[in-house]
Amino acid sequence: MRLGRSGLIFAATSALLLATVPAQAQMVCGGNDFATCASVVVTITDLGGGQVGINMVVTNNSGANGTFAGTTFTDIGLFGLGNFSYVNGSLVTSGSGTWQLGPLGLSGAGITPNVAGVQPVNPQPDNGLKANQTVNITFKITGVAAADIDKNDWAIHGQTGPNDCSTKLVVTNGVPNNGPYDTERCGVGTSVTPEPASVALMGTGLMGLGAGACVRRRRKL
Repeated sequence: MRLGRSGLIFAATSALLLATVPAQAQMVCGGNDFATCASVVVTITDLGGGQVGINMVVTNNSGANGTFAGTTFTDIGLFGLGNFSYVNGSLVTSGSGTWQLGPLGLSGAGITPNVAGVQPVNPQPDNGLKANQTVNITFKITGVAAADIDKNDWAIHGQTGPNDCSTKLVVTNGVPNNGPYDTERCGVGTSVTPEPASVALMGTGLMGLGAGACVRRRRKL
């Protein structure tokens, strides 16, 4: 069977589309101190010459599925890379936030050693990727072969949680692995709203104080 020119163009276009269809982002929810959600798509590219390109498209889905809606992502990266080095000047970002390559492999964020990724240029708890925002991150590393990088192993440091808590959403092979971080400083779940019985008792006490004041006034008269 022979294809005409239009048929050849259609076939070539179809093949190109099949080759460039991006992986579907899957929303993952977890976090050891308060639940948060993220959608992450990772692409690993062998650039030759010992360089590996990493692209991460991350959406903060905090608030979905009943999770805490106020979470800000302040560190984003891939972990388990071994001894790697960043390629200077390779970081390109688009979308929300202003980012820089994370020092110390982001281990300073309490995620895990050997993490390649980013943090805000001004690393304050309320800076970063907020709910319903997306960032596209691309950078290069050396020292690790592309085939040795598991794109399903990524980690996010979430901050500005309940009681100013932070959490680590660590995903291994696509499955959340909530490690023991910061649990000693996070009293999550406590409420500052008085219970109805307490409100009633407080109201009774105020009434008693008011009655006492009236009695004292009458005695003075």
